[in-house]
Amino acid sequence: MTTRGRYLLVAGVFVIAAVVWWRGGVVAMLPVDLQYMHCLVLDGQLKRARANPSALDRLWLGLRSRRVEQTYRRFLQRHPDHAPARVAYGNFLADEDREAAALREWEAALAADPGSAVAHNNLGQHLIHRGQIAEGLEHLEQAMALEPQAAVYYYTWASAMFAYRQDTKRKYGWDTDEITERALAAFRKARDLAPQDFT
Repeated sequence: MTTRGRYLLVAGVFVIAAVVWWRGGVVAMLPVDLQYMHCLVLDGQLKRARANPSALDRLWLGLRSRRVEQTYRRFLQRHPDHAPARVAYGNFLADEDREAAALREWEAALAADPGSAVAHNNLGQHLIHRGQIAEGLEHLEQAMALEPQAAVYYYTWASAMFAYRQDTKRKYGWDTDEITERALAAFRKARDLAPQDFT
């Protein structure tokens, strides 16, 4: 082999090693918050591609989805108790129609941080959609108690009470009028906290 051939071989190996290092190693060396943001950026790119898929995007959606999932998994292997990442990964899995896996992630988020209002909210909504209304309402109440300035939790709780009045009646012992009054009060609270979102 000529000197030039050896040089090209060594250069090629170096380039391949650099790409492998860049794709996996650099992200792992970033601070935790930046690694988490990397997961969210990839997830956001996937959501945008799904919202307006061009012909090329449709071809790459499966690959992008796998890349996002691998990124979340690698991050969570290094940081298994990172509750916001568990919640975000659960949301990603729910978007992929993998509800059982999403449920496990939201439960893991609560195990890592029982004070995660967003994990309580997501788990509560999931349970309600599965017909476990009483347990779902409890999680929605927890979300409101943990973040009393977050309007969306009041709105979600009120919506669930209106949609499932009989289950709400059984859980709380309230009559229909009281359910209506409490739900309207929660809707007003959401409007007062975020008038730009709930008017």
